[in-house]
Amino acid sequence: SRDFPGSDKASLALYWVGMTYLFEDNYKDALEAFNRFTEKSTDGKLYEDASFRKSVCLFGLENYPLAAEKLEEFLKEFPVDTLTPEAHTLLGDCYGATGDLEKSLEHYKQVEDCAVKQSQIDYAALQVGRVHEQLEQFKEMEDWFGRYLEKYGISGDYTQAIYRKGFAQQAQ
Repeated sequence: SRDFPGSDKASLALYWVGMTYLFEDNYKDALEAFNRFTEKSTDGKLYEDASFRKSVCLFGLENYPLAAEKLEEFLKEFPVDTLTPEAHTLLGDCYGATGDLEKSLEHYKQVEDCAVKQSQIDYAALQVGRVHEQLEQFKEMEDWFGRYLEKYGISGDYTQAIYRKGFAQQAQ
């Protein structure tokens, strides 16, 4: 990209450089590449994806408040997208990491409505259970897993849900 700085292939290369760094868990260099990419290219799916990946990098760098801020902006800019469930999940993780458990719950609970895969629903559902447990809301935890089991049965994470529901019952 240094040889042809005016080329649109140069900005495309920055995106893939960012992805490569991200796969290597090199969040600092990935963030820099995605920042440079989004400065040069502001439209299309890759811009959208890079905008999301910047938040992933910030989360990886343990800058949870800024990651959350960027994710909230992402959801405003792209309210309906294939990355929406990932954004809500990561927001749940960010707010969980900063101790804002109510906001964490709010985002995990939104994943179900926009999820593209059962695994996204399962992860968020188990996180909701963990937050209820941290808040010692065992009745809510029991009800949550009861509803989850009714709705998803063996297509969901059945074993974990049964165990977590039993745990909640015992804790009461």
